[in-house]
Amino acid sequence: MWIQHTVSDYLYQIVLVSTVFVLGRYYIGWRRWSNVPPGPQPLPFLGNIGYLRSKDQLQTFRRLRKLFGDVFSLRFGNNLFVIFNGYDTLKEAFIRNGDVFSDRPKTYLMDLMSRGRGISGSSGTTWKETRSFTITALREFGFGKKSMETKLMEEVDAFLAAIHNTNGEPFDIKNTSYTSVSNVICSLIFGHRFDHGDKTFETLLDLLDQNFKLIGHTGILGIVPFLRYLPGDLFGAKRLIKNTVEIKKFFVDQVESHRKIFDETNINDFTDAFLKEQRKHTDETGAIFTDDNLTTLIGNLFSAGTETTATTIRWAVLYLIHYRDIQDRLRQEIDQVIGRSRVPSISDKENMPFFEAFIVEVLRHANIVPLSVAHGSARDTMFRGFFIPGGSILVPNLDSVVNDPKLFQHPDTFCPSRYIGDDGKVTGCDKVTAFSVGRRLCPGEALAKMELFLFLTSLIQNFRLIPDDPKCLPSLQGIMGMTRSPKPFKLRAIKLYT
Repeated sequence: MWIQHTVSDYLYQIVLVSTVFVLGRYYIGWRRWSNVPPGPQPLPFLGNIGYLRSKDQLQTFRRLRKLFGDVFSLRFGNNLFVIFNGYDTLKEAFIRNGDVFSDRPKTYLMDLMSRGRGISGSSGTTWKETRSFTITALREFGFGKKSMETKLMEEVDAFLAAIHNTNGEPFDIKNTSYTSVSNVICSLIFGHRFDHGDKTFETLLDLLDQNFKLIGHTGILGIVPFLRYLPGDLFGAKRLIKNTVEIKKFFVDQVESHRKIFDETNINDFTDAFLKEQRKHTDETGAIFTDDNLTTLIGNLFSAGTETTATTIRWAVLYLIHYRDIQDRLRQEIDQVIGRSRVPSISDKENMPFFEAFIVEVLRHANIVPLSVAHGSARDTMFRGFFIPGGSILVPNLDSVVNDPKLFQHPDTFCPSRYIGDDGKVTGCDKVTAFSVGRRLCPGEALAKMELFLFLTSLIQNFRLIPDDPKCLPSLQGIMGMTRSPKPFKLRAIKLYT
């Protein structure tokens, strides 16, 4: 009896101390967060975890913005999420306060995908040095320059040939657009392209597409990471890891192939440029020039340079088969400016305001990256009278800008003409924040806009795009993952000229 009583008392004391410790930490955290941006009342320990069950996160955020204002917060366990809404708020947070709000948060998913390396998941000095080298090296090979147009048109030709081979039969443009767009970035990174129908390359693109969708389901693991130990693969984390390993192997193989034939006097692509720089830095000054950083960086460039642009093309095609009057007006502008005897050029863009307005409206209405990529607060700071603790996860809600009725009248309506001023010129495009804002602004924006213009003008110049079933148009509802993509659909591309 004496032993049992002592053990019981001992266990009771452990439970009591543990409870006091947990409650104490919770109380300290609550006190520390007492002046954070407002938000819905959190549950003890769990926070606002119920909001993760929302089937439409964007509508939830719109509703919370009406209740709590342009800056509100949600709590998930020990994580504080601060959601920034509205054009002026995003500029103030991520441009004027960019020195504090430009980190990447330290979460399970971010560590899993990047481990603090590359350009997308790193912070501080690593990010600045990696980004600086990346932009400089890519520009050497034409990135964002007029000289890039020749490489782009090679892929446009392959894109048109693949569509021509459908012979007017129903097809899904997804694989064709993914292969064509990814080949643009491949020519910069690897110095070569892959043929349409290449099985290895198609497998890589499929894995990439799967991951963009899986990240949308695995988001809860970034908040409650211990859930990954549950049996099975309820949130898709195991599949995400497996896919990431296979994708990385492809990039490692490409790097090793470059290393075997590397010639310092003959630098042909981004990988060669990195390997050349790597040989210059054999001590701690070359911290960013490691193989791990290179493969992660290649993965960043490859995914960012493929997913969003290819998805934008798919959305554009979907709008074109829904709004035949817009397709006809675009083709009329092509006939007036370019004609039928030559291929489009990026120099034609300044004389084609409706086409430019169409692309901007696709970027706005499709809302492809509505919540951007989360930022992290580098340190404790104040913002508009609210306390933002260091380590907070910051969400730039781009949806709150591109669907703001104060900026865009009837935002639910697809209307390229909204950007055409009385003088016939394009206006108001600066409010379309599809490429994010601040220091984390997508560095590939210029290239993406070149691709969209050349691929889409060439497509409409050569084909009339019609739905597979004119009596049943495909859905305009999107599928949310890391990006917002169209539901699968088929169309027919009818050759206009022989």
